[in-house]
Amino acid sequence: MEFRDPITVERVLRTFFTPKNIVHKEAFFDLEYHESLLLEFENNRRTIFAIHGHQADYMNYRHWKFNRFFVRYFWKYVQKWFGINDPTSPAKNYKSLIKVERKLNQWIVNNNQQMIVCGHTHRPRFPDPGDIPLFNDGSCVHPESIIGIEINDFHISLVKWHQDSEDGPANGIIKTILEGPVSLDKYL
Repeated sequence: MEFRDPITVERVLRTFFTPKNIVHKEAFFDLEYHESLLLEFENNRRTIFAIHGHQADYMNYRHWKFNRFFVRYFWKYVQKWFGINDPTSPAKNYKSLIKVERKLNQWIVNNNQQMIVCGHTHRPRFPDPGDIPLFNDGSCVHPESIIGIEINDFHISLVKWHQDSEDGPANGIIKTILEGPVSLDKYL
């Protein structure tokens, strides 16, 4: 949301990277940030719509500045003192999670079964062929792993990358397939 503003992009990038010449400046500062991507395949008219998922969550999309301020400076203390879950987060509020998923499902149905890959709800979803094609990695970053949607050779999978703990800590990173792979032909 913040990176829609070019001034914010330049301020944040300059914090981490100072361009040495005009080529470096053009390479790093002339980037465009998009809220979504439409993945198109050669020899196939169907597409995959990739979004974060907050677009279906009114409070997190329209009022993100207020939510960020409120959660950052007030809500963490209210939650800590009274143990109340965050009402603005689908991750911590089951009703909000269901509402976001329902909006995404309805959008898919109203838009010719357009396949969506998203996150935001913190509940993984890998539908069976024939179901509404809404794929969700849940919450991709965990303390010990990363979960994601992988598309490889026109097949889609829900995968988890984590440390190989059999031979001790940090021996290596392994990939575990949680769901799939399933041919995209069954969804597109």
